[in-house]
Amino acid sequence: MTSQTEQALRDHLSQHFTQCYKAFQALDVHNSNHIEVDELRRILAIYNLPVNQAESLFSRIDTKKDGVIDYQEFSDLYFGRKRPDVPEDVLKKDSLVEAEYEAVRKRESEAAETMEEEKFRDHVTRKFSSARKAFLKLDQDRNGMVSKQEINQILEEFNLPLGHVMDNIDLNHDGKVSYIEVAKTLFDI
Repeated sequence: MTSQTEQALRDHLSQHFTQCYKAFQALDVHNSNHIEVDELRRILAIYNLPVNQAESLFSRIDTKKDGVIDYQEFSDLYFGRKRPDVPEDVLKKDSLVEAEYEAVRKRESEAAETMEEEKFRDHVTRKFSSARKAFLKLDQDRNGMVSKQEINQILEEFNLPLGHVMDNIDLNHDGKVSYIEVAKTLFDI
């Protein structure tokens, strides 16, 4: 029964959200960068799905068993992917399975990085009406470039996790972000 609820939830989410990140944001009503069981219960009620299955469904989705559903676990639900339930010793024996497992972990890591970048981009574009205004806020020491420290200060100010945002907006990978890079990566100019 839980798998039917899981499939129904996946169907509702994919009908209402074109991006996995947007669906995750909608469920994360506490803005905690993870989904708690009460948030899952809330969305089940909204979609008129069996709320009494919230705990068992939550347990299935929370594959890390840390009491929260993070973006990687949520993206597995959203896209209908399953993590391989393979013991570590079997992974070491079978290089094909190990490669597949590593590919899944890499996709999960990339999905988390994309979420960080999208969340940062959403905050910046909502808060600032132009790339120029955003750049002036980001360039706190007014040296004409934005450093990793300045990016991290803004992430803290926006209450976003420190992550790989700098790697994604520093297009030429020189350790600094120029106005052009801000305009291209955050404002699609």
